[in-house]
Amino acid sequence: MGGVFTANADITVYVNSSSSSYYMYAWDSSNNKPLGEWPGTQFSALGTTTINGVTYYYCTFTDYESVSIIFNNGSSGTGNQTDDIKSITSDTYYYYNGGSTYSVISDPSTYTPSYYYYLVANAGARCKFTPDRVRNGG
Repeated sequence: MGGVFTANADITVYVNSSSSSYYMYAWDSSNNKPLGEWPGTQFSALGTTTINGVTYYYCTFTDYESVSIIFNNGSSGTGNQTDDIKSITSDTYYYYNGGSTYSVISDPSTYTPSYYYYLVANAGARCKFTPDRVRNGG
């Protein structure tokens, strides 16, 4: 009686990326590291889900009050990792490009990624496409 009770919750962090070879590193306020030591866990080892045709890698942190993360390309230092993304307390969606920047996706139901894929055809022609268009050349 008396005192404040703070229930821990499940927190899911979703990340859209052009590559499954990047990493998510995580820690909590007690410095527990649920995704292991640096550089963390590779996106390819996380769960995947598709929302509005976009694939997200995700990790659910069960029974946490908050969690902090860093996205990285397997290396540390400038240009290889994001700043600390601290004290996440609810499900959150991100985009990560493999360098030092990331963005928060506020509404995954309307999000369209901006990265491109290149395919090399038999004659060496390249096709460049986004989820909404295809064109020759590029």
